[in-house]
Amino acid sequence: MGYSMRVPIGLEGTHSAVKYYNPIFESTVKLAFYHISFKKIDGKLMDIIIKALEEELGEQIYQSPLKLFENIEPDSADIAAFAFAAEQTSLSLFELYLTLNELSKYKIYVNESHRSNLKINQYYMYFGVALKKWLSIARNKLLHRIEYFLDKDQVETSLSATTNNKFTSSSLDISNCFTQMTQFWRRLAWPDILGAIVYLIKMTEDTANATRLYAILMEEKLNAKKFYDTNDLSFYTQE
Repeated sequence: MGYSMRVPIGLEGTHSAVKYYNPIFESTVKLAFYHISFKKIDGKLMDIIIKALEEELGEQIYQSPLKLFENIEPDSADIAAFAFAAEQTSLSLFELYLTLNELSKYKIYVNESHRSNLKINQYYMYFGVALKKWLSIARNKLLHRIEYFLDKDQVETSLSATTNNKFTSSSLDISNCFTQMTQFWRRLAWPDILGAIVYLIKMTEDTANATRLYAILMEEKLNAKKFYDTNDLSFYTQE
């Protein structure tokens, strides 16, 4: 799916307005240049954003998190193909979200009495369906990677002063995947803490299900190699 949304968001211009233009206007003509400019841009910008998101994602952008998760998306038969197709759209959406997230921080330079009325305060509310898609992609890519890492698995040895601890390479790879999901959530910095609970629950469930799948597939592989009969970890090493 192509993604043609092009929204002109001048973060560099905003930074310049705060650092250079606003001090000049305030010192020469006693005009709050940044305050006036940001308020004018705020309404027009969010109107463009909302219209573009509605064209891309439909009326779902207005739904609450609870409503969004009432409809469960079916798992794709080809996880890799699904992830690749959906990621092209979601990556652009994510970049847009991060840009708005950063831009919203500049509201602190607007007069305090006007900040609560800025439309950009609610920018994240229109990304609920996008966040659902991001979580779906993360889930499906994780499931695909579990199967891939197990297929390429081998035993490693961690040396210490007293013991040689053996572990599989797949356990490290899957652990890294979980770390990436945590980093994604931190980078997202969803502004609504209470509203984020629904997404956190979904993310936790997906992680738990992925962990369960890894354990089941690992046990099946160990049983196939008769590991429990030999009780020798070296028997499981892939040549």
